[in-house]
Amino acid sequence: MKIDKIPWEIDPHTSVKHEILRRYLQAWIPILSRYHGRVIYFDGFAGPGEYLDKKGNKVDGSPIIAIKSFLGHTFKDRIKEVRFVFVEKTLQVFEHLKNQLAPYNSPNLKMDLYNDEFDKVINGGLDELEKKGANIAPTFCFIDPFGIKGLPLNTINRIMGNKHCEVLINFMYDELNRFLMEPWNEKNVTALFGSEEWKFVAKITDSKERFNFLTGIYSKNLRAICGIKYIRTFVMKDKSNRFDYVLFFCTNNESGLKAMKGAMWKVDETGNFEFCDATYNPSQMLLFEKKPNYNELKRIILSRYKGSTVNISDLINFVWFETPFLETHLRKPILDPMEASGEITIYCPNKRRRCTYPNGTLITFK
Repeated sequence: MKIDKIPWEIDPHTSVKHEILRRYLQAWIPILSRYHGRVIYFDGFAGPGEYLDKKGNKVDGSPIIAIKSFLGHTFKDRIKEVRFVFVEKTLQVFEHLKNQLAPYNSPNLKMDLYNDEFDKVINGGLDELEKKGANIAPTFCFIDPFGIKGLPLNTINRIMGNKHCEVLINFMYDELNRFLMEPWNEKNVTALFGSEEWKFVAKITDSKERFNFLTGIYSKNLRAICGIKYIRTFVMKDKSNRFDYVLFFCTNNESGLKAMKGAMWKVDETGNFEFCDATYNPSQMLLFEKKPNYNELKRIILSRYKGSTVNISDLINFVWFETPFLETHLRKPILDPMEASGEITIYCPNKRRRCTYPNGTLITFK
């Protein structure tokens, strides 16, 4: 990337990306504080640590967001040590980042800075742990490159092969799509996907089909090759309403999935998990309140359970882990009106108040 000045102006979609990161870390810290004495935050493409908004005011980059999320959290003292690892390849940007990080200090906060490539640093660290027969501490890895080079799927596989590791990957779709069929890029693209399936995209001309095909392959291989159980995505579009990039959150932990879904819903209250620079206007007031598409959740539930009986705990798990929705979207918006209209019947082994669903409640969808 050519650097004209540091810091540079932040794009609206980058602000949204950082907001998702901030909200997730606020939930991630207390989750880990219950179980672990040492955790790692790994930023593989750390950037300068700060940006400028349209008025010229400085705003935090991902490294500062991560550190402030920890230092400002009420649960920070429950964690024995948080190690922040920041990797930035471009020397100018790295030196600026170093200056931005200098003021931050805490007894249980450690920082490692590398002017190097993400793939080299993370694999070097994993190699050292393997030699020692040691396991990596619980790690959240934020991978936010400017392109696709240096982001092979086998590296994601190595990270996610460790228990309690999670990754948030910026899948740079626009850069990928523009240079996809260039011969010099074939090796990088194959490494990114972990296979040569992407080559079939040459037959697809429709932009939406092309996007769905490539992101679908990436998601499939994250599951099949890396063994990732839960994946959530958030789509970003540019000022021309074209697909720019997709955030892929990957975890094998139920609490991590719940925390990220909550963060994404806070950013996009419609549940579409999409942001577009073309329609962004921070000064425009909302004419209508944004609401989840409850009809869609009802449709999903009925497609699974219509004509059958399900325990409330199983239904809650279905909503959490097999739909885009949250548990809070289930009871009052869906079950209460369905009970009132006679679309469901409720059996509870103990006495219940209407519009409550205690443990052991059975729900029959007619």
